[in-house]
Amino acid sequence: GSKVHFWATINEPKTVANMGYGTGAHAPGIQSTSAPLFAAHNMLLAHAAAAKVYHEKFRATQNGAVTLVVNCDWREPQNPNSPED
Repeated sequence: GSKVHFWATINEPKTVANMGYGTGAHAPGIQSTSAPLFAAHNMLLAHAAAAKVYHEKFRATQNGAVTLVVNCDWREPQNPNSPED
C-alpha cells in the first residue's frame, strides 16, 4: 500500500524445509530425505507466484519490493589458529 513498500512472502524457507520436512523437529514433523526438496520447490513456486502478482498489479502504483527472508548460519573455527578447523 501507500505505507508498506517491502513485502516478505516466506520466512526462512531453508529452515522450514529442513526442520519441518527433513529432521521433523518443526511442524509438520516429517522425517524424510526427499521431502525437504519438494517443500523448498513448492515454497519457491509460491514466492514466485506472489511476487508476479505484486509486480503485475501493484508495483507501478505502490513502488514496493517483494522478497523472501533468507537466513544464514555463521560458523567459526573452534581454534582459529588450526588449519584443520
